Amino acid sequence: MFFIVSTGRSGTETIAELLSRSPDCVCLHEPEPRLIAEATQYLYGEMPHAAMIDLLRQSRPPTLDGKEYGESAYKLTFVMPALREAFPDAKLVWLIRDGRAVVESFYTPRRYYHPLRHNVDWEIYRPSADKVGEMSSREWAGLSRFEKCCWFWSYQNRLIEQHFIERVEKNGSEFLFIRLEELDAQQAALFEFLGVRLPPEWAGEVPHLNVWPAKAPRTWRDWSAAERLSFMDICGREMDAYYPAWRDSAPELWTDIASADTRQQVSRWLRAYVQPPATLYTTADYLRRKSRAVPRRVARLARALKAMG
Repeated sequence: MFFIVSTGRSGTETIAELLSRSPDCVCLHEPEPRLIAEATQYLYGEMPHAAMIDLLRQSRPPTLDGKEYGESAYKLTFVMPALREAFPDAKLVWLIRDGRAVVESFYTPRRYYHPLRHNVDWEIYRPSADKVGEMSSREWAGLSRFEKCCWFWSYQNRLIEQHFIERVEKNGSEFLFIRLEELDAQQAALFEFLGVRLPPEWAGEVPHLNVWPAKAPRTWRDWSAAERLSFMDICGREMDAYYPAWRDSAPELWTDIASADTRQQVSRWLRAYVQPPATLYTTADYLRRKSRAVPRRVARLARALKAMG
C-alpha cells in the first residue's frame, strides 16, 4: 500500500496514471470519498482524529482487484497524522513541483481564493492561514489573492516536511522525495521504492495530464515586481530548500525591483534575498559589508536605502 502526497497542481494525476500502468498495483487519483470537506475539517480540529482514521480505513483498502492499492491526492497532505496511524506500513512518496509554476497555476487558470468561487466546494474548504493558526484573520484578509496562493504552496510543503521528519525520527520509516520536473529520470527509483513493476514498453514515457489545454495566459516570468517580491518573501525558504538553484533561472527577474517603489517593498525584498537582520538600517549595513557576495545592483540599492534616512 502506498500514498503520494503533494500540494495540488503538482502532477498527482500524472503520477497516478504512470503507476497504474504497472501490473502490480492500482493507483487512484482523488478517489471517493475525495475528502474535500473532511480533510479541511480534520486540519481545523473540527473532525476527531479517530473518526478520520475510521474513514480512511473504511474507504482505502490495502488491495483492489487483487492488486496493491495506491492513491495520489493533495488532500492527503492535511490528514497525514491519521493516515500514518491508519496505515502504519504504507509507503509514502512526496511529489513536489517548482513553487513558481504551482503558484501561477493556482492563481491564473485555477483562480484559487477567488471571491466569485465562494460557492464551490473545493474553494469553501480550501484552508486559510488564520484558521490553522499561522496569522490573524485581519492579516489573512489583508493578503492579496496572489499572496494567499503563495502561502498555500508553502504551507502544504511545510506540513509534508514536518510529518516526514517526525516519521523518520519516530520509527525510521523511509520515504521517497521526487521533483515533478525529474519524474522522467526518476521512474526506476520510484517503481523500485514501491516494489512494483513498470512494463518495459512504457519505460521512459511519462503522461502529462490535467494540464492547461491551451497556451498558458501567463507564466511566472510575467509576474510583476510586487508579485516576485511576495513569492520570495513567502516561499523563499522552501524554494531554497527544495530547489536550491531556483534563483539562477532568469536571475534578472529576481534582482530587478526597480518598480518596488515603497520602502516596505524594498525592505521585504532585501530580507528575502539575503536573509540579513531585520531592520532597514542593519539591512543596508549588512549588504554594504557583503557587497561582493551579492549583485552590484543590490549593493547600490542598499546604499540608496541608507541614504533615505
